[in-house]
Amino acid sequence: MVGDKLKLADIRDSVVNKLANKYSNINIYDEKQKQGIIQPCFFVQLLPITSTRSSFTYNNNVAMINIQYLNDSTDTLECLNKKDELEELFIDYLEVAGEKISILESESNIAFDSLGSILTYSITLDYYKKIKDYEERKTIKEVNFE
Repeated sequence: MVGDKLKLADIRDSVVNKLANKYSNINIYDEKQKQGIIQPCFFVQLLPITSTRSSFTYNNNVAMINIQYLNDSTDTLECLNKKDELEELFIDYLEVAGEKISILESESNIAFDSLGSILTYSITLDYYKKIKDYEERKTIKEVNFE
């Protein structure tokens, strides 16, 4: 995927919107809340990993989306089902501003604490971003080594 004006916030917002469309009855937080969360809920965080210049005009970027599902139950089956649903929701690619970003891999982890269970589901994204327009450059026709 190549995006001219793709911003990291656009990627995060696309994930939040995709979750909101699927889970309209579950709260979704894209910032860390210290108090007042209502479970079950999702937390979404975007972590840029690398940005490598792949050509004169493009960067190759890798980013990770971390989705946490908090549930006040210690029922493992609920987390396993939610993991399967997230895997279906984020299969192959993520559409952002009409462009498709490849999903390289996904990982999941389930943990339990005094408040219930936490499913952490992470996807790694790979995309190209245009950093500047191509400039026509003059080629040297003759080189004199005197």
